[in-house]
Amino acid sequence: MKLEGKQIIKYRYNSMEDVKSNVTRALVAQTLIWIVMVVELVSLVSDYFQYVLLQDAVNGYGISANAADANDNRQRMIGIVYLAVYIASGITFILWFRRAYYNLHTQVSLLQHGEGWAAGGWFVPIVSWYRPFQIMKEMYVETQSLFTQRVSNYTQHISTALLGWWWALWIVEGVLGQINFQLSRHATTVDDFISSTTWSMISSVVALPLALITIKIIYDYAKMEHLMFALKPIVEDIAQEEVADSVMEAGEADESGDNVLPYLSVVSEEVLAGLSEIKKRKINTFIQTMHETDLIALYGNEQEVKLIDADRWARIQEQGIADRFHVIYKK
Repeated sequence: MKLEGKQIIKYRYNSMEDVKSNVTRALVAQTLIWIVMVVELVSLVSDYFQYVLLQDAVNGYGISANAADANDNRQRMIGIVYLAVYIASGITFILWFRRAYYNLHTQVSLLQHGEGWAAGGWFVPIVSWYRPFQIMKEMYVETQSLFTQRVSNYTQHISTALLGWWWALWIVEGVLGQINFQLSRHATTVDDFISSTTWSMISSVVALPLALITIKIIYDYAKMEHLMFALKPIVEDIAQEEVADSVMEAGEADESGDNVLPYLSVVSEEVLAGLSEIKKRKINTFIQTMHETDLIALYGNEQEVKLIDADRWARIQEQGIADRFHVIYKK
């Protein structure tokens, strides 16, 4: 069976030039989170002073106008600084997060989501409650698998144990923040302000370990991510548009009638003869790679052939998306 029209058969494994440095973004993100922690701690102490002042008012102790104004000015200033550094921290974290997922895309085929979700997933209602966690966990798991498979004697391991705590604290801190926002916005009495201040302190207590875990997650992943620059591409463009019409479908016998490479699409000798030496080497390297490894070749989206290992194929089947691809080679 021939492939028709302008379909292109190729295996594209991006070269290491496609990997973009993420070191600076990781350092900036970590630094700003440290700053957020400091401001969060200052805010916690300031909230405590406000709580004591409000309790004095409830207990009938007099509060001078100067003390009240000083408290309000302090709280307002800390709130402005906190908002500024929090927004800056969020932006730099998302920039790091998206670049990290982009780099993984250059090395691993068939990730669950497009790189844009590493940024957009934080802002889409409902999706924002689970998508960033899915991507972060996939980054950890797939990066670990990538180096285990392609780097000889690779023993480093990054654990996903903290990811569950990280996301649970993120959700809790978000809920607490919303509660505090609503209470402070509608506060009119001393009791209302006491309640709002209490929830603000609880939120700060949760935010501090969340920040520490986030810094640890960035640090652990960044240690592995920079190694992607050392990875060599296996094979690049296997067959160009001009040879697509002559590529044999999976399992089809070659011109001699033999089916030496079952489930592998190959290019006929006649077509090979008309190709440049570079293209011949690419195709022959692809075939050799198939002979010498346990990789599986998948034909997907009518544009490219992707090489994956058996474990990755098993995960694709578990995800229920195997019908999107056609297996054209496997041992």
